[in-house]
Amino acid sequence: MLSVTKETTPAPTPAALALAKSLADLMTERAWSQEALAERSGVSQGTISRLKRATIAKPKLADVEALAAAFGVPISRLTRTSSSTTVPRVASSAALEIALFRAMHPDRYQPAVFDAARDAAREAGELHARDVDKLAKAMLDAAAALSADGRPMTPVAILARVLSEGV
Repeated sequence: MLSVTKETTPAPTPAALALAKSLADLMTERAWSQEALAERSGVSQGTISRLKRATIAKPKLADVEALAAAFGVPISRLTRTSSSTTVPRVASSAALEIALFRAMHPDRYQPAVFDAARDAAREAGELHARDVDKLAKAMLDAAAALSADGRPMTPVAILARVLSEGV
């Protein structure tokens, strides 16, 4: 007997659904088509279509940054998720900012690096961290690495780099 199985697609992640909803809302507010958004952002129409359908679980940071810039909104406006999908948090942005001041060494970090890390801490709000001083140093190191690579030190880029390192 021949058995036929239907291949299923994994369910969209909460983050992908939040991004899809934000894109749809902003496109509707501005009466932009996918093609118009592609022209304004430089992101391909195909990628925009997949993002709107929430079929890209981990979109490229450059695409999200370009879309946010096209809409003239902060990245957090595109990527916000509901409170039911957030990770438990313990480090407030104020505690993290104080830790950034403790970790700041003028001979190691440029003032712009500190400012970028502080902006990332403020935009993040609160973060789950066992060691806030280690997190602050990782944020400064991430901002410094982005600067050294000639990449923009955006809050989302700094946080993405810190989180990818598992700090």
